[in-house]
Amino acid sequence: MIKFTAFLRETIKEFIDEKHSLLNLIDGLGSPLNIIFPEEINQNIEEFKEVFNKHFVSGKVFYAHKTNKSNSIVRQASFEAVNIDVASENELKSALKNGFTGDRIEATGPKNRNFITLGLQHNIIFNIDNLQELDQVMELKKAIDFQNTKKVKILLRFSGFKSESIKVLSKNSKFGIPASGIYQALEKLSQYREDIHFWGFSFHVDTIDLKEKVIAIENCIDFFDIARDHDFEPRVLDIGGGFKVSYIEDAKEWNDSISYLKESILGYQEGVTWNNQTFGIQQEKGVLKGTLNIYNYHDNLTGPKYLDALLSTRLPKFENRTIGTILSENMIDLFIEPGKALVNQLGLSAAKVNFIKQSSDDEILIGLDLKRTDVVMGDQELFIDPIIIHRSKVTDLQEDKGVYFIGNLCLESDLIFKHKIFINQLPANGDIVIFPNTAGYFMDFNATDSIMQPIAKKVAVVKQKSEFKWFIDELYNPVNTH
Repeated sequence: MIKFTAFLRETIKEFIDEKHSLLNLIDGLGSPLNIIFPEEINQNIEEFKEVFNKHFVSGKVFYAHKTNKSNSIVRQASFEAVNIDVASENELKSALKNGFTGDRIEATGPKNRNFITLGLQHNIIFNIDNLQELDQVMELKKAIDFQNTKKVKILLRFSGFKSESIKVLSKNSKFGIPASGIYQALEKLSQYREDIHFWGFSFHVDTIDLKEKVIAIENCIDFFDIARDHDFEPRVLDIGGGFKVSYIEDAKEWNDSISYLKESILGYQEGVTWNNQTFGIQQEKGVLKGTLNIYNYHDNLTGPKYLDALLSTRLPKFENRTIGTILSENMIDLFIEPGKALVNQLGLSAAKVNFIKQSSDDEILIGLDLKRTDVVMGDQELFIDPIIIHRSKVTDLQEDKGVYFIGNLCLESDLIFKHKIFINQLPANGDIVIFPNTAGYFMDFNATDSIMQPIAKKVAVVKQKSEFKWFIDELYNPVNTH
């Protein structure tokens, strides 16, 4: 049997246990429904800042807006000691609408002319992805800043880092300027010297591997010296995001369940996946081949702990000093862009049960008023067990039974999970199924209105003394909650 019990903060547990607020919300607003707990972001911000203080490093935390489209999260963040990273024109508009001023906004990602123009008008930080983009930013700056009163705040984003001492197999990236082009980039930047504030360097390595990030930091520290040789005075290193989240409560349960999953693929245990799905591994002559292509939903080195480990890493090239010490001694500000880690425990998704049926292979199928893309990002498999809220009558199964949760699209592929979920009580029509901790990409990054099925509405929920109060996401205002 496999089990993946979610870790939940006390506020979320209390909301689920109280259940009446949830039932009223979903009955009134429909299924599916996304529920946001915006005030939980404060704890996540403070935990990151404690790591900055521990290493005597100054800098800024930027909330990566692409993680979630919620207005209430952005508005709550605007009231906290945090900045925001936007990756599109509409994300920039969202940040401005919800209370952020230009001096707290950084633009990353691909940028069209409208995005750049609006950013220039609000004097935000531009994280430059390529030299053509730099030319375009400066061209538009000249067109709209007739008085030439503002200098553009610039970070240069790099990728493709190499190391002589650390060996890793890194992937090609569509983002950033090749690290080998540092001299060309600085020469180009010199052409705009009078019109820019060159703040420093950035990267976002598409991995959770500490080694690759250490290599990137090592390269960027060298870049600071090269930039000074070009008469620049950079003061910022932006290391992006990728700080991981641990979703599962118990390490042993996670490890035992993954072992069982592998054994079931080998045929040593009862099958627990739909149509023998193997998630990237195959069985050949009793041996598993390939790599289990899943996110590690339980991890001890996550969020602030991951940042702490990174800043504690020693660099032999720099007299074996820690990264934190090097940044502190050289007065380099550290920028980070957490996404999942900053919205950890900020949301859940809920849906009504439409029906229960059996498949042609006698598997129990629980049909939900929700589709896979409402709670799953891309082709990933979600290994976080849902929670069933029963309205009244409960059908006891006597023992844990594996069931499949299926979505409301006319597609064979619309399974919420491609593995069995083990439960001991069957839900009834109209009962509620909760998907915990979905604020980080899961609830809306891939959400669609396929076959005109609705995209989930969002509500913000806060606890007032012993009661829960809710707001339409767009109308949430932190000053009106208590």
